[in-house]
Amino acid sequence: MQPSPLLLLLLLLALPAAPFLPKPPSCRPPAELGAKRRPAAKSGKGFGAPVTAPPAAPPAASKKARKKGPPAPPQPPSPPLSYSSAVSSALSQISSSPNLYSAPSPPTLQFFELLPALLDSRFPPLPRVAEFLRLHLLLSHASDPGEKAGLLPPEYKRSPRPLQDLHAFFPLPPPPPFLPNSAHPIAAALEAAAPAIRAEFAALRAHDPGAFRPLTNLNEGCGWSTLLTHENGARRPSFPYRLVPSTLALLESLPIAGRIAGFSRQAPLSGIPPHSDGNNAWLTVQLCLSCATAEGEVPYIENCGERRYYRPGEALLYDTTYEHHTRNPSPTEERVVLHVDFWNELEMTRGEIEACQYVYEMRGKFEAAEAG
Repeated sequence: MQPSPLLLLLLLLALPAAPFLPKPPSCRPPAELGAKRRPAAKSGKGFGAPVTAPPAAPPAASKKARKKGPPAPPQPPSPPLSYSSAVSSALSQISSSPNLYSAPSPPTLQFFELLPALLDSRFPPLPRVAEFLRLHLLLSHASDPGEKAGLLPPEYKRSPRPLQDLHAFFPLPPPPPFLPNSAHPIAAALEAAAPAIRAEFAALRAHDPGAFRPLTNLNEGCGWSTLLTHENGARRPSFPYRLVPSTLALLESLPIAGRIAGFSRQAPLSGIPPHSDGNNAWLTVQLCLSCATAEGEVPYIENCGERRYYRPGEALLYDTTYEHHTRNPSPTEERVVLHVDFWNELEMTRGEIEACQYVYEMRGKFEAAEAG
């Protein structure tokens, strides 16, 4: 399959890096060595004539010292993993193990062959982003659960995550199922703005009552519907943003990820079944806008066996790579939340996040070009 002209033009953006000349190390002149004069000595036979003692022989080297060679020169540090070598390594591993991996589709191959040059044109070498690309290719094509688990570091293998669901993995420490709200300022900011966000949700619902829809097959028949404010991390062209100024400002204070950002409703007596999400580089925050508060009717989310109840005006911060599910036991009241998935800026640098966002942006443009 030949790449489209648009994509070939994107490759022309790649510029070679400026050459780097190392600064020569500074030198110090060796210290001057001073020699001591040995004192005169007598012969020891009573003659009294001064004689000069012969210089003492240096101590004989031990057998162990004689066998030991000169110290080995220090080894230069390994070069950081490049985007190109990461992709090449993954594709080579996939092609050499057809019993463990399914073959990538031709569009996927074409995209990942173009991607390293695009990244090199915009970003410096970022080894963890390169590893993210390598593991994404391997995890998304691994057909053997044991092989998939073997790709991950020990701390993830020991965690109670359904590793078979992971399709993207960024090398960072595993967060707990629920994080304290103090871990990220967005939780307090959302709670402070809850009255304004609640009013903006009411305006949206009045503007287009039928705009809320299930997003995936998992949501079908589960009473969950969503109105996205952003799609794949970007604004939607037809969304009435004039109705949600406070919500928009808070959402866009975060590095929005390519999954969900918007308002979600859970119907009475419904819930989403247990599942896990496949990208460990994302965190989720939800602000509850309204729900039942009567005893026995309060909705909840359970993540890795830990249950948290929704309260109007309160936020929850959590990691969705654990198995989780929701339930709204109220027979009459729906549960409404503002939901946003965002890149884990607690552990990732700004440059790493921007590079990953660029990967998802380019993938979206590539898929649109292929479909068109």
